[in-house]
Amino acid sequence: MKNYVFNNFEKEKLGIWNMTIGSLLKHQRIAMGLTQKEFSNGIISAAHYSKIENNKHEISATDLFLLLKQNQIDLIDFYNDLYFSNDKVDIINKSILIRVVLVKSF
Repeated sequence: MKNYVFNNFEKEKLGIWNMTIGSLLKHQRIAMGLTQKEFSNGIISAAHYSKIENNKHEISATDLFLLLKQNQIDLIDFYNDLYFSNDKVDIINKSILIRVVLVKSF
């Protein structure tokens, strides 16, 4: 299953500029046509995932990486959707930074 990358028009229409991790996960899940249980299957409970989507609980970096990997969502695309910037250099720097964090995390 391919993850859905929001274009700039959709980001503006949906109001998802600089959104939270939980709300972006929710938008991705809905765009993929999955239930919370299907999206979080085997990683965290659907109840806990629901609280993350509703910004009532935070998600660990490990669980986030596992959710993204399981649902074939590219980490860099997810990060760029989360912290959108028109400055391409800034996006490249953020991409490099997140790759460094990933290497150190695993």
